[in-house]
Amino acid sequence: MTFRELGQLIRAARIARGMTQEDASWIAGVGKNTPGRVERAEGNPGILTVLAVAGAVGIHPLSGVDTPASGVEGFGGQESQPEIHNGSSRQVHR
Repeated sequence: MTFRELGQLIRAARIARGMTQEDASWIAGVGKNTPGRVERAEGNPGILTVLAVAGAVGIHPLSGVDTPASGVEGFGGQESQPEIHNGSSRQVHR
């Protein structure tokens, strides 16, 4: 999966959940322009930033990626998508 494809996946998940980029930024604990930049594959965000934005919209960036551990329970694949929390208690209505 390329960074651009991951950005498209993040955007689709955000829109499907009825979230704005501002919602995603608040939940992820990043700047309000950061989700848009990740979605458009602009700049060079750190891995923790990408993980935070992806987690904010409910996806794991390695879902759907063929990894050596994808057949091992608890690693990779759709069945093991850890949620990323930043300690916020804000709820997004879906």
